[in-house]
Amino acid sequence: MKIELKSIKYSAFMSEETNAFEATVYVDGVKAGRASNRGHGDPINIYPYDLQVKLDEYGSTLPKTHYHGMELKQDAESLINDVLSDWLIAQDLKKRLSSRIIFAKGKEIRQTKVLAKDRIAQLIKSPDALAPFQADKILNVLPFAEALTIYKELAA
Repeated sequence: MKIELKSIKYSAFMSEETNAFEATVYVDGVKAGRASNRGHGDPINIYPYDLQVKLDEYGSTLPKTHYHGMELKQDAESLINDVLSDWLIAQDLKKRLSSRIIFAKGKEIRQTKVLAKDRIAQLIKSPDALAPFQADKILNVLPFAEALTIYKELAA
C-alpha cells in the first residue's frame, strides 16, 4: 500500500508537542481522506473513519518499529506521521540546497555557510573548487531522491 500526503499545510509555529498540519491522504494514488493535527500533543485526526480502520489494518501487517528503545506496532497514526516526517525532511533539504552546499563526509552531513545561488552554481561546476571540502558526496549535484536518502541516513 502506498500512502501519500498532498496539499500539506504545515505550521511550525503552532507545533508544540506534535506537528501541526492538514493534508489530503492518498492511498495507492487515489484520494482517500484527510489527516490533521493541531500540534498540542493530541493524536492525528484521520477522516473518514473507514480510512483510519484501513490504515490500522495495514499497519498491523507491518513489522514493529523501534522508538527510543520501545517496540511499537504500526497503525494509521504512525503511518501518517512517518509520511509527514519524510515530507518535512525533504522540505528542509530543499531549503538547505538552495542556499548552501550540502555534503557527506564520513558518517555525517556538513554544509557551507549561506551562499548566493550563483556562487553555489559556480562551485558545483568546478570540481577543483570543491576539493577543500574533502567530501565523499556533494548532495547538490545528485538527483534529489538520492540526495534525500543520504541526508535522511546521515542526518538522523
